[in-house]
Amino acid sequence: MSPVKTAYGTIKGEVTDRQLLFYRQIGEGGVGAIITEPMSVLPNGREHPKQVRIEDDKFIDELKKITDVIHQTGALAIGHLNHAGRAANPKVINDTPFAPCEVSCASTGATARKMTIEEIDEVISAFGKAAKRLEEANFDAVEIQMGHGYLIAQFLSPHINKRDDKYGEDPLLFARRVIETVKEATDLPINVRISGSEFLPEGLSPNNLEPLISLLEDSGVNAIHVGFGNACDSPPWYYGHMAMPEEPQLEVFEKIRELTSLPLIASGRMGDPDKIEKVLDIGYNGIALGRSLIADPQFVNKFEADKKDEILFCGRCLQGCLVKV
Repeated sequence: MSPVKTAYGTIKGEVTDRQLLFYRQIGEGGVGAIITEPMSVLPNGREHPKQVRIEDDKFIDELKKITDVIHQTGALAIGHLNHAGRAANPKVINDTPFAPCEVSCASTGATARKMTIEEIDEVISAFGKAAKRLEEANFDAVEIQMGHGYLIAQFLSPHINKRDDKYGEDPLLFARRVIETVKEATDLPINVRISGSEFLPEGLSPNNLEPLISLLEDSGVNAIHVGFGNACDSPPWYYGHMAMPEEPQLEVFEKIRELTSLPLIASGRMGDPDKIEKVLDIGYNGIALGRSLIADPQFVNKFEADKKDEILFCGRCLQGCLVKV
């Protein structure tokens, strides 16, 4: 399962019975692994008030409730770590979001301020501490969010990162340091989520992702999870609205496959069995489903039993599930 924001937890970061039932139903539906909803490594990187929390050791026992339920179903538990940067919700964090440079986010209406070196160091350290907490909470792997217009992607973006220091001279430096810090903190396998394309004129795409992918290969990353869009600047692609065409996605999947021999996971409106077969034929090693599993938690079991006509398909309308499953 891909990292879907459920908003089923509490504002204090407590895990609820409803949240655990959600993960149990998904796990019993036959998935091999569940990538949890995004966890912000610091409070100032949160997107919504009921986001799963991991910025303090006091949340480890709450996270264990999630891994216990997932493991009871036979699935693996993968913890998704993120900092939203300019996409953080100012009403949730009660502050001005920060980013590599002063830049606005159309989705929130806020203008982020430029990060200091001290803040950069704090975020990098927080990724390592969060990864260690995942290990202590019995997660099986870590997924680092490096796509979709969130903080790490903001450093990678030629459109956003106009810094005149070492983080501007080497746009990969922030991502590199995050990976190094996570690897120092835990021996858990590391997956990385990227946007195969942001579908923006100056955005990240297969045309400029090769340096990042080379970094991931050299760093010993376990797999790359490929999605689409940018939460601030191209949200219809990020959220996978029904109006977005399929062909550009398939073309990007092919181009990313050509760039690396690492295992690849495909994400983004993957609820069509025919599309799943096409992407597997391209050479992808895994398929991540999000809204499709909300529409029908038994999707995978039905797919594997060749009962595709019994699947309850997601309409991709974004009317009932967006940030509120």
